[in-house]
Amino acid sequence: MTFNEPRVVAALGFDNGINPPNRCSKQFGNCTDGNSATEPYIAAHHLILSHAEAVKRYREKYQDKQNGRIGIFLDFVWYEPLTRSKADNYAAQRARDFHIGWFLHPLVYGKYPRTMQKIVGERLPKFTKSEVEKMKNSFNVLCLNHYTSYYIYDPHRPPSNVTGYQQDWNAGNG
Repeated sequence: MTFNEPRVVAALGFDNGINPPNRCSKQFGNCTDGNSATEPYIAAHHLILSHAEAVKRYREKYQDKQNGRIGIFLDFVWYEPLTRSKADNYAAQRARDFHIGWFLHPLVYGKYPRTMQKIVGERLPKFTKSEVEKMKNSFNVLCLNHYTSYYIYDPHRPPSNVTGYQQDWNAGNG
């Protein structure tokens, strides 16, 4: 495995600053420095690229000799719509896209989920063509750590002018 729960590294290290390197925007935690609107996405982007590079190196140098497999551990939470409304269904899908889709979608399709692209916009780094080729299908084992499930609803509020990874979801749980 190249990484265990890289989303936790990016989100908890760079959005709310709970984990090292303890970076976040001041309104999201007790951090001395950081930008929760951009740094979680930059960190995740480089974790994905590092995973792809490690897989490439393993396949070139060791896989034939070891007859091994390589992959990644992703943390997974299921988000279920609180009601049958379209708004809650969209909120649950946004939560899934921002949680597991953030890492899984690029590894399978070579790009971030459309939801993330639309909401995060220019704050979301882009992959080059060569990075996409290296990244797509860069695992033959995918492991999921599933911890819990949440009901998600659409809070029916306009997107916040305070931006951060968690705020970009624009979804409430309850």
